[in-house]
Amino acid sequence: DYLVSVQQLRDVMTTRPDDLKGWELLAFHETELRNYAAAARAQRRVIELGESTVPALERLADLLVAATDGFVSTETEEIARELLRRDDQNIAGRYYIGAMHNQTGRPDIAFRLWRPLVENENDSFHIALARSSIERAAARAGIDYVPPEFSGPDLATIAAAENLSDAE
Repeated sequence: DYLVSVQQLRDVMTTRPDDLKGWELLAFHETELRNYAAAARAQRRVIELGESTVPALERLADLLVAATDGFVSTETEEIARELLRRDDQNIAGRYYIGAMHNQTGRPDIAFRLWRPLVENENDSFHIALARSSIERAAARAGIDYVPPEFSGPDLATIAAAENLSDAE
């Protein structure tokens, strides 16, 4: 029934190109189905309709990277740069620019961007991603670095928590 409902929503949205709430719903449900490329297309439409907030841009960057199994595309880089233009300490922006540099042979730049994230007391999905990659980036850059101990949840715990209900 759920898949039928999502298909109906997809069909309806072809006739409602300016329905912001409908596109938000479609992006949400495509994400729930792990159909990240379709979710990114819907989220892009949400942004085109004027919802270009920092959280909306971060969500698009996350979906684009998820759709490409972790690759930071030119479009994701542009979004990350916009996030950093709005706030030079934006965690998602710093993570994705670092990941792009790490993927293109500049792990030293990735390390410089990620180090403040992993040494921060706060935690988020993007910080956890940086934490999981920083030692390898440092080693590739010729930097001897051991990140500080972290007592919070690891990536597996964070991923498992994504499927919990609000009450859980």
